[in-house]
Amino acid sequence: MADFPAHTKVAIIGAGPVGLTLALALARRDIPSVVIERKTELDPHSRAIAMFPRTLEILRSLGQLEALLAAGERTSHLRLRRGSTRETLIDLDFNAYDGITQCNYCLAIPQDRTERVLLDAAQAEPRITVAMGCTFERFEAQADDVLLHLRHADGRDGVLRSDFLIGADGAHSAVREQLGWQLEGKTYATRALLADVEVSEEADTAESWLAEPDRAVLLMSIRYAPRTWRLIEQGVPDNLADADLANHARDLTEALFGPDSWRRTIWTSAYRKHERLAPRFHAGRVVLAGDAAHLNSPAGGQGLNTGIRDAFNLAWKLDAILARRGSRESLLQSYEVEQRDAFRNAVKPLTDVSEKIQTAPKWLRKFVFAHIGLGRSLGVMEKAAAQHSMLFVDYGASPILTGKGDLVGQRMPDIVMLNGRLHDQIGRWGMILVRAETLAAQQAVAVAAELDLPVVTLPRWLDGQGFGDISFVYVRPDHIIGLAIERDQMLTLEDVAKAMGYAETRTGPEKDEKGLSPERMRSFIPS
Repeated sequence: MADFPAHTKVAIIGAGPVGLTLALALARRDIPSVVIERKTELDPHSRAIAMFPRTLEILRSLGQLEALLAAGERTSHLRLRRGSTRETLIDLDFNAYDGITQCNYCLAIPQDRTERVLLDAAQAEPRITVAMGCTFERFEAQADDVLLHLRHADGRDGVLRSDFLIGADGAHSAVREQLGWQLEGKTYATRALLADVEVSEEADTAESWLAEPDRAVLLMSIRYAPRTWRLIEQGVPDNLADADLANHARDLTEALFGPDSWRRTIWTSAYRKHERLAPRFHAGRVVLAGDAAHLNSPAGGQGLNTGIRDAFNLAWKLDAILARRGSRESLLQSYEVEQRDAFRNAVKPLTDVSEKIQTAPKWLRKFVFAHIGLGRSLGVMEKAAAQHSMLFVDYGASPILTGKGDLVGQRMPDIVMLNGRLHDQIGRWGMILVRAETLAAQQAVAVAAELDLPVVTLPRWLDGQGFGDISFVYVRPDHIIGLAIERDQMLTLEDVAKAMGYAETRTGPEKDEKGLSPERMRSFIPS
């Protein structure tokens, strides 16, 4: 058990993947945090098991990718074959994204291994204090900070003062409960089964995942270690008792892999599935992230991935607020709008469709898979791969985005530049991309100098990728295009300042840590 300091910049409730990712992202920005976790040990069960390209590139930027790859099973194709015949049912090819991401693959890795990698990294980081066996009791919101009342596993009471409190404490969030908010939405009619099983060496296959679409509900499996597979059945009979789940998992194993393929059942869990969203994601200095803010059916594999995207979005905004480089209300409101819209416009539709297909009547599902070739010719597989990759986010309704065009609010592709990948060249506060024309470059350099941003030349070949009419692009620290200026327009401090979250006149010391005086800031902060 770790003791915590009397004060920290950010207190995070929950040492799951979301809370630990946020702590690591803050540490990269030299911000100390305390992670409070009521459990004395990490949960040993696998739970969420798939990471997609966007999640992997986020964790790569935090220095955690290699350790995660060593703990899981990497695949560039999400290929699903029929268990009985090995006929290909679905093939989502992530190789096509090699030009826009360094992580053109997905990773099958159980959540307990993910948490172990992230926890080990957090405990080795001097700017992070992880307090295991410590229970969050309640908070007191104050004008300039938040007072947390905590209890250690040995019964000692503790108090922690923090500039911000982040509730990353899951579906039954105590932080959200104190805010008085309920997750609003629906519960699906069906009950899901997750089961981890060990199969015989003869039955083990590494080149694809297996499914049986002709059962009452779709049965599928994911390999995440030699001879170790996750079984997923999206509609378990309500009269199947928990005590019978291990035997049921054995039957499912032999339905997929053939007779005498089952060796043992490692773990099972049957549960109700939800699609729910908190009415708000922040109140003052208290912010929700991950399952505390949103829940969705696991059918599309988006839950953990969406939570890690929450953490990455939030980290740079907390840094900007703490460094007095942006408005607290503006930046936290943008976090709420962006992540709520991403859930409603991308995650929810994908999980809804996946849920419907996996629990559809057998005759309908047989019809769908019988015509899968037609779907390939119509580009359905490409669209499904794009959705699962999570690389194509759209934050278009965010209040801090500015400029015209479809590019604004999109993730900037991680393209190959002359001196390396683009994402690796983004600075602490983002970057400006500019055309090589003398006047445009001069403008960009002048603006960038005021805001401590690196300037990089836009490659001309991007003209064919939607950048043809663009002279300037501001890319945020989370890889999102916050501003795009057309060729006939001038780049101004006001435009970039808005996209960085400067929306209110600031008060305080004559100069902040970057040397920008309040008077200078007032000269370009929009009214």
